[in-house]
Amino acid sequence: MNDFLNIQFYFSLDKHHQLLPSEYQNNSADLAKVFYHLSKDSAYSLSLTSLEDFCRNSFLAENHNTFYLIVFAKYQTKVSGFITCKIVEDDADIEFICVDSDIRSIGIGKRLLVFLEKFLVENKMLNVERLLLEVGTENKEAIALYNKFKFNKIGVRKKYYKNSEDAYVMEKLIHKPLK
Repeated sequence: MNDFLNIQFYFSLDKHHQLLPSEYQNNSADLAKVFYHLSKDSAYSLSLTSLEDFCRNSFLAENHNTFYLIVFAKYQTKVSGFITCKIVEDDADIEFICVDSDIRSIGIGKRLLVFLEKFLVENKMLNVERLLLEVGTENKEAIALYNKFKFNKIGVRKKYYKNSEDAYVMEKLIHKPLK
């Protein structure tokens, strides 16, 4: 049996556009805590306060120029990976992507990126033209994944992470189907 097929995806875009399991509906603080515990051992982790702010913004957002997108995957009943993405006009900036280190090799990160890109392409209320992210210059595994997804390096942010590591700025152009 392939448990990989049992991955479920959920999202919160704003207070009117959410598909969340009941335990997280209108509960941004609990969702932020789940994300924090999943990512806290990463050299690139965000603070709990940053995650709480991001989740709260995604639950409450009503500014039609800015959206805070959360996409997460459940694998065998537990949250196993997530992406947070801030969308401003035609740019979608991946703020954070994380997969549980115990199951990192089964392709959840890849599936999260596929889901995110498909969501951005197919969503009629968003006009996203490019996807942006920062990745640690030493994070070879993540860089390889982003290269497979056709992200291109467009710059470097010096001492971007709390460990003083530099980050590549990468972008991918989003191609919407012709209307």
